[in-house]
Amino acid sequence: LFIIYKANANMSEAEFSDTDTASTKTVGYRRQLRIKHYERIYPENFNMDSTLPSAMPPISVIRFTPHSNFLACGSAIDDRVFMYNIISRTCDRVFNTAMGAHNDMLWMRNGENFFVATAAAKLGLVNLERGMTVLEYRGHKGGVNSCSLNAQENIIISGCADEKLRLFDMDTGCLLQTMTAHRSPVACVHYNPYPLMFCSGGLDGSVRIWDANNATCVRTLMLDPSSRAPVSLARFTPNGLFLVVSYMNGEIRVWDISIEKTIKLFRGHTCERYSAEFDFDNTGRWILAGSEDNHVYVWDWITEEVESCLTGHTDPVSSLVYHPEKPLFASSSLGGQLCEAVVWERKEDKDVQGVIELPIYEEVICLTDSEESSKTSEISSNVQEDEPYIENVEEESPVERYEDYRGYFLACASDIPFSEDSSTEETLSAYSV
Repeated sequence: LFIIYKANANMSEAEFSDTDTASTKTVGYRRQLRIKHYERIYPENFNMDSTLPSAMPPISVIRFTPHSNFLACGSAIDDRVFMYNIISRTCDRVFNTAMGAHNDMLWMRNGENFFVATAAAKLGLVNLERGMTVLEYRGHKGGVNSCSLNAQENIIISGCADEKLRLFDMDTGCLLQTMTAHRSPVACVHYNPYPLMFCSGGLDGSVRIWDANNATCVRTLMLDPSSRAPVSLARFTPNGLFLVVSYMNGEIRVWDISIEKTIKLFRGHTCERYSAEFDFDNTGRWILAGSEDNHVYVWDWITEEVESCLTGHTDPVSSLVYHPEKPLFASSSLGGQLCEAVVWERKEDKDVQGVIELPIYEEVICLTDSEESSKTSEISSNVQEDEPYIENVEEESPVERYEDYRGYFLACASDIPFSEDSSTEETLSAYSV
């Protein structure tokens, strides 16, 4: 919101003098803009439900177990995995995977087994009941940064620091294929929810789409050199039509795979040194991400605006996961010597206040004839003198809010509006975030 005063708009240079200074001087202008800058205070639509015991070591990755109340926490300094009960708020079990410090974890749908990818160039399958690694997938020559399982749960894929992807038979551990994917370490891999394709993201800033049948690259998604940044995480949306990519420049972009263009852009968080994770809530209403400024950011999936900025960490938030069934998520930070992980519970909509906008300062701009903007030239001459003209800046194509966010989240590609200049900012920004 900015306010434009038309006072003295038609006054000549000789008729106007600045009386606030010791010496009188002539100032020529045609329009005077008074821009009020606001600070946005975001509501916290999640409550801090519990914190994990600080006696645990630093946690690098956290994952909820399917159909249960446990949170698996992989240590960042050794090969231990802690099972935290979110109901009793206690650490019930500790596994020693003998695989090294953890980079990624992945649960199978039955909730009885999970995969661990470690910095020691190892990928293993851990059985929950036995509490040990029952199968190791060998052949890696660098740290395993990420792993993903196909929909049939018979092929596991890994992305490594040696710039390669490896496909394994999940049951036997046999190496099926090795592919050179990027010109830099592979940061992430993810299977499409439908058995059609999988993706890989590299620190070279590229995201590649692979045919799952013959393991060939069919598309490469890459930004312009001016805005290119390393990829930290890439995931398909639940409907498999869009690819959400987090870049290490503080941007999260949604790619429409069919047209190879970005259709959404989420900004506000900081991601430059750590691979901050993001996740979707189980209703499709929000997208959440950790940040290096020790906060967790929550965006509205439709409007792309920050709805909440959660405080509770003292170090950069590196890992985040939303519960697949319950209205809660967990986040952990990596930077201290002790564990710092938090479980957040979603508030009811009726308990969440709107965004509060507090004015912090007012900026006055005097425009000459050559600097007169198109917005100020649209002011009607019928406006009375000394009467402010208030203009509300609105989106060119406002998006209707659906009550059922899941319906939009699972919509087809043609249902989502796309604007080629969606990433550009307004010349006169009214907000200081």
